[in-house]
Amino acid sequence: VVIKCFPAGDDWSDVNAIQNMLHEIGSGSAMFGGRNIDEGCRQRENELLDSFGIDVVIRAKKGVIIACGGYYFNQEMINKYAPKYNGFMPLGNLGDDGSGIKLAQAVGAKLDRMDRCSAWKFINPPYSFVRGILTNSNGERVGNEDVYGASFADFLVQNHDGKGWLIIDQQMWDEASQDCMDPESGLQEDQRMQGLANLHKNFKRGDSWKELANECKMNSSVLQTTVSRYNTDASNGKDTLFGKNSMYLTPLTEGPFYAINLDMVGNKYWPTPCMSLGGIVVEGSTGRAISEKTGKPIPGLYAAGRSAVGIASNYYVSGLSLGDCIFSGRRAGRHAGSQ
Repeated sequence: VVIKCFPAGDDWSDVNAIQNMLHEIGSGSAMFGGRNIDEGCRQRENELLDSFGIDVVIRAKKGVIIACGGYYFNQEMINKYAPKYNGFMPLGNLGDDGSGIKLAQAVGAKLDRMDRCSAWKFINPPYSFVRGILTNSNGERVGNEDVYGASFADFLVQNHDGKGWLIIDQQMWDEASQDCMDPESGLQEDQRMQGLANLHKNFKRGDSWKELANECKMNSSVLQTTVSRYNTDASNGKDTLFGKNSMYLTPLTEGPFYAINLDMVGNKYWPTPCMSLGGIVVEGSTGRAISEKTGKPIPGLYAAGRSAVGIASNYYVSGLSLGDCIFSGRRAGRHAGSQ
């Protein structure tokens, strides 16, 4: 196969520096400028490749291992496979464009878990936020607030259109503010900034539960029922609905009351990073891609990392892709090298 790539060596250091800059800016820009910046950087990078790239012939003797990342930087693939995750903040880099997945699909490889992505909404620190109540847009409590951030987000994405509120009272607001303002609190700088943005910019406020519900366009009777049950459970030290750890159960009684916006899309004060989890189906013992038509391995074609279905493809915990990619890459490389 003939591919075009950037030349190496000192004579091309300026071109490579520009290419690296475009790649880095494009990969990290989605947090700040939406999708237009990363797409613009990709276009400029391709123009640079057309002008200065050289053709390189690659011949695979024992096999081809596809390890090109996921697809969350490809808007068309998001629309097709994972529309529930449309509009989130892409996590990864411009190379996560699904090109490797599409390459395997073009020769008949089977895909799976393409609708699965992992999005994160970590509500702590500040730790007083964990003592609040997670509700949907109607004011109904929808999950355990002390779970891992990917589980927290999954409640909202899968069942509540990616919309929700974190309900806290004045005491919790004061404690969170103090933690965010105190340089000795143990919070990292970005955590302090995130917390202060939510406390001062990303909220609705009401002197009563009814007033807060009206501000959030919730059903006031639903919200009041939610808070009443939660406060009863908190007073008894047992969450009868979702099993929240008793150390985080505190009645919300001190007004005014606050609702922090948890919306997954369009939330500039609390963006939601997201990555794709699905990909090419592989044989467990070898990493060879499985044929959609025959259900058997395709000779010489392998996939690894987030290009392939793997350990993390149904549910993700931070860092799991590191272990998965090392294992799956080693598996595929070992088998290909033995051929």
